[in-house]
Amino acid sequence: MVHLYTYLAIALPFAHQFSTGTDFRYTGARVIWSAMYLAVTIALLRYRVFEPLRVNWRHRLRVRDVHLESPDTVSVYLTGRALDRLDVRPGQFFRWRFATRGLWWTATPYSLSAPASADGLRITARMVGRHSNQLKTLQVGTRVFVEGPYGALTSQQAHHRSAVLIADGVGITPLRALFETLPATDITLLYRASSQADLVLSEELNTIARQRHATVHYLTGHHRPGDADPLSAASLRLLGNLRGRDVYLCGPPGTTASVRRALHELRVDDADIHEETFAF
Repeated sequence: MVHLYTYLAIALPFAHQFSTGTDFRYTGARVIWSAMYLAVTIALLRYRVFEPLRVNWRHRLRVRDVHLESPDTVSVYLTGRALDRLDVRPGQFFRWRFATRGLWWTATPYSLSAPASADGLRITARMVGRHSNQLKTLQVGTRVFVEGPYGALTSQQAHHRSAVLIADGVGITPLRALFETLPATDITLLYRASSQADLVLSEELNTIARQRHATVHYLTGHHRPGDADPLSAASLRLLGNLRGRDVYLCGPPGTTASVRRALHELRVDDADIHEETFAF
């Protein structure tokens, strides 16, 4: 669908210019325009209407459990039918709609915070707004509707057998899933948070690190104006030579922009930087 929209975005201006020329004002122009609008309509209906209906009818997602990871972070566990056939990769996200008062009216994006399995799904969210704050009140059995999956922060983007994952705050959620599943043989995770209490899922991360012989670095503390950047190029050098390694990055816009600049300073190729940015 993305490729179709890209082609149409390029083609439509040329079609308009061509159709308004003195030599092309007849049936041909109407056919081109009609075909393009029909293609867009079909794509929208397929991916925004029929595909979500098929996925939700097939998997029948419901809330299985709700767990507070910290005072301001909550995980929602979901169950459903034939989840082993759900086409989603670690690192991707859905837009979630919970069929309960106050939450049904909006579809909000949350990444899977663990690989999908036949046993269920899990999302983890920081409770910073009205919608996310209500997640902790979800009742077991609440019906859940999804749209997606979306996102390219997956192992399919990898070019190397060595990877570094850099997470800021709740940006750990897609990276936690990737930390467990990336096929890299040498993998390091750097997880930054404001305090020790904000290092959610740390026990899981430590367990995965032991099982995979991987490395986890935790970096805590508030970053105040005027302080040295904790994710500067100088700091990232402590992770070793990052050139020739895949770097997965997830966090708020300020963090991802700062880290990308640091990676460029360290001469990491753009093709090796895989980024997802979120904003509250």
